[in-house]
Amino acid sequence: MFVRKRLGNTKLCLSYMKRLILIITCFALTLIVPAQSMFKFGVRGGLNLTQMNFSENPFSKDNQAGFFVGPTLLINIPASGIGFDISAIYDQRGGDVYDKSLTQKSIAIPVNIRFGLNLFGPLGIFVKGGPQFAFNVGDKEFDWLDGSQYQVAESNLTLNVGGGFLIMKRFEIFGNYSISCGRTGDGTWRNILTGEEETFRQDNKGWQLGATWYF
Repeated sequence: MFVRKRLGNTKLCLSYMKRLILIITCFALTLIVPAQSMFKFGVRGGLNLTQMNFSENPFSKDNQAGFFVGPTLLINIPASGIGFDISAIYDQRGGDVYDKSLTQKSIAIPVNIRFGLNLFGPLGIFVKGGPQFAFNVGDKEFDWLDGSQYQVAESNLTLNVGGGFLIMKRFEIFGNYSISCGRTGDGTWRNILTGEEETFRQDNKGWQLGATWYF
């Protein structure tokens, strides 16, 4: 009698457990589709069309260019048009100081809030903006034989504002303008003819043109 009662309780417990597992499974399945639509991983890359501005402007502005590339995460809030994207990109840009070259290398982390609309069919449009934190991973100091020198800031902050087009929810073409929120470097330039020294501060601002592919 005791054995039968115990077996009956065991079967009842197993029945409840099966129902609980079924409920949890159904609930998890309802979350999978929204989660897949909310989170998208991808890779982005493009060109830096940078104006490296200085207080004394010893750099040539005609050759300020570079590139960026890295992974990105897009988070969409369903049925709202609002989203966020965060990336970790390798950023390189450079220029010439008369006959001397300078290259800056950094790891940049842009974080943007964005708003998008579906225009028609597979084509959508969006605008975005947010801060970008960059950390220098290249040379920190540049010294030349004539006494001129340049020192790169260990980190810098910029504000990005831009927008673009999203095609078939996978391919994205964008452009944004970066506004410097502080200096990115300091330098001293020595004039060989006069022996005079000029000091300058650098702040990077300019356009970025790129594309993103979401998996």
